Amino acid sequence: MNRETALHAQELHDAFIAKEEVQGLLENLERLSTSSQLSPQKYDLLKIDYQRRMAESVSRIAQIKNVVNSHLQILKQQLNSSKTELESTRAAFNIGNLSSSDFKKIEERSGKTQDRLREDISILQRFVDAKTAAQADQTLLPKPAISVFMLSRRRLALAITIPLLLIGTFAVIIFWPPSTPVTIVAENSTPTAQAHTISTPPTLTDWPSLIEKIKPSVVFIYMPGYYSYTAGSGTIVDERGYILTNYHVVTDDKDNIESKIFVYLCEKGNIAENDTRYPATVLKRDKGSDLAIIKIDASGKTLRAIELGDSSSLKQTEEILAIGYPNFRWGSPSVTKGIVSALRNEDGINYIQTDAAFNKGNSGGLLINRLGQMVGIPTYIVKEAEGMGFAVSVESAKPFIESVIGK
Repeated sequence: MNRETALHAQELHDAFIAKEEVQGLLENLERLSTSSQLSPQKYDLLKIDYQRRMAESVSRIAQIKNVVNSHLQILKQQLNSSKTELESTRAAFNIGNLSSSDFKKIEERSGKTQDRLREDISILQRFVDAKTAAQADQTLLPKPAISVFMLSRRRLALAITIPLLLIGTFAVIIFWPPSTPVTIVAENSTPTAQAHTISTPPTLTDWPSLIEKIKPSVVFIYMPGYYSYTAGSGTIVDERGYILTNYHVVTDDKDNIESKIFVYLCEKGNIAENDTRYPATVLKRDKGSDLAIIKIDASGKTLRAIELGDSSSLKQTEEILAIGYPNFRWGSPSVTKGIVSALRNEDGINYIQTDAAFNKGNSGGLLINRLGQMVGIPTYIVKEAEGMGFAVSVESAKPFIESVIGK
């Protein structure tokens, strides 16, 4: 099993564990409800939270399986190609166009390749068919003796984890600070009527408000051509008109800077073709990191720069949004939601892997965290897989930005 497959297997295993833990919590919650140990209000709050966590786990499992299934199809194609090539080689040997020693070498090498592919296909198929954490363990460690051990260890972990989570949950219920109560009063009741008081649950991220705040920082980059045009996205990183985007957005097929570059500002929540467009100048670009800084002169306009976040603090499964202008569409910037699938380093550049949808035109846009801070720059996708987008992290982009506009 290669490293990437092992990583996906571990992610699937962890997602199954999360699902099984929440399933245990739901079952215990129902038992406590029937024994009247919980008030209806507390029961409802906990059940909503557990159901949300269950839905997230199920969604995560499906996402991982989709990615792995794409790899599985590629391996099957490689196996068929290897078989076809071997048959062609055998035909050449049979008519005397290939020596016996050369054919044996090719046959041996092809046999090893096919054996490896069959083994990987078998592992990935078990991976896709897995429905529990124990089956995911068997994918990671296919030997029966080890699988039994892993299964026992996992059951032990669940036996310990679920009671601890329950203890923690009910400790929160009992000791939750009463400083922010929500009082529920029956309709048409008088102020002296007895009220039920429950604790306020943690607030969720107000994504719509964050997006409205961030829209003015996202720009549409337009490069007109003789017969057509190209376009991409960018983010204002300094109120003086400095915009961060991708190298490939402002670079033509011959590796030259595009002859004409214009920027449309999202001043009213959307852009239109007849809006004012600002000529842009490329100040710096770097092919290795696929980053570029361009500048516009928008005298008289108050530009809103994005706040840069801390991408190094991101954790797997943390929610993020991707914002940009995919498929060269006028109007409001497009927003897609996903999670941090993995944090990777390639050739010294830190990348955020996400399942948030990236499309042509998203390049140069931004990923934001729950605080509305920029944590990444959408850069490329893996076409052979589903839900595998990569964004250069702000951690890697900051030195590049500072080299142009200062700290």
